Formats: sequence, C-alpha cells, structure tokens
Amino acid sequence: MILLSRKVEYGLMALMHLAGAATVGRPVSAVHIARRHRIPGALLGKVMQALTRAGLVESVAGMHGGYQLRRKPAQVALGQVIAAVDGPIQLAGCQAHDACPQSRGCCVRAPLNRVRGEVIAPFSRITLADLRDEQHGKPSVKKRSRSGRRV
Repeated sequence: MILLSRKVEYGLMALMHLAGAATVGRPVSAVHIARRHRIPGALLGKVMQALTRAGLVESVAGMHGGYQLRRKPAQVALGQVIAAVDGPIQLAGCQAHDACPQSRGCCVRAPLNRVRGEVIAPFSRITLADLRDEQHGKPSVKKRSRSGRRV
C-alpha cells in the first residue's frame, strides 16, 4: 500500500492554496494557510521549510510577507512535493539504500525497481495545475498517448 504522509497532504494543501493566491501576486502567511485549512501551525512551518529548501516556494520577509510559489503550478509535479517533504518514494527498503544483507542473492530487487518506476511515473506527470483544475471541476486539457504519456 502506498500512503501519503500527513505532512505531504498538508504540503499539497498549502501549495494548492498558494496556487490559488498566485493570481493575486502576494505572499500568504503560514498562519493564514494553517487556519484556513485547519493544519497544525508548527507542523505546517516545518513542511513549508522543506518546500522552501526544495525550491518549490519562496519565503518573503516583512510585515506583509509569507510564502509564494517559485514556479507556475503547471511546473510543480506531485512527485517533487513528495520528495521535498518525505524523500523519494520507495517500495522496499533496499531501494532507499544499498546496505541489504540479501543483496548478493536477491531475486526481487531488479523487478521491484521496475515496478517502482511504473508506480511513481504518474507522480511526475500530475502537477499542481492538474490538481487545481480537478478541484474546480475543469477537465484536464492535456492529451495522453495510448501509453499514458503526455503529448
């Protein structure tokens, strides 16, 4: 089972909020986002720091400061958010590091790596813009080939 952490969910909520505020062109405080979406403030602060370190948002200092997206919503993939907050998506422990006692005779590592690639592929294709559009009931205008890739 793949389960997104609560931190990733909060990060996505914050980014979706910023994607909506991006048209206004002003930073939004973490306190405002936390109150609006009922997110624990301290946890959201840590998530926003991770998103800032990853270059997905920027922090604006000052009385009217806060956070704003560094890229357009169509340029921020769901996989980037997950990696920024929780690290890369892994299906097995050996995918996170090479120190595995079974590595010499392992018959599942290579197949699991292939499965991991198939599982995480949609996370690199789906963007904040896709999520925002779906939230507002707009169908995605991106065309997909038979293999599921964008054209």
